[in-house]
Amino acid sequence: MQAELAAALGTDKSAELERAQDYQYQQLACLARHNDLPPETAPKIYDFKQAAEATAAALKASQDLTPEERQAALAQIRAETEASVKAALGDKLYKRYMSNGGWWLNGIAPSTTQRLNSVISR
Repeated sequence: MQAELAAALGTDKSAELERAQDYQYQQLACLARHNDLPPETAPKIYDFKQAAEATAAALKASQDLTPEERQAALAQIRAETEASVKAALGDKLYKRYMSNGGWWLNGIAPSTTQRLNSVISR
């Protein structure tokens, strides 16, 4: 049924419908709307999220990397994605987003602070 709906709506409209049903996207769209950001901000950040998560999943599944290489690659993806999100939102909104909705970045790779806290608690 999803395939039929996507075919009927077309690729762009189908992607919009899928995003609109995602709670994380809804939060992001609300943040953008309430802060008078350009309309393309939420879809752009959501695309960053989707691409980063897909790349991270592929790296995590790869058997070609050592654990250290994998962690370094994941940290790089997180850093690049954070920079892109921060550029789209600005510093103030980026901080707000990270405390309310941006938690998905932790699924890519833990932040430097989280890694340090983990090492210290061992």
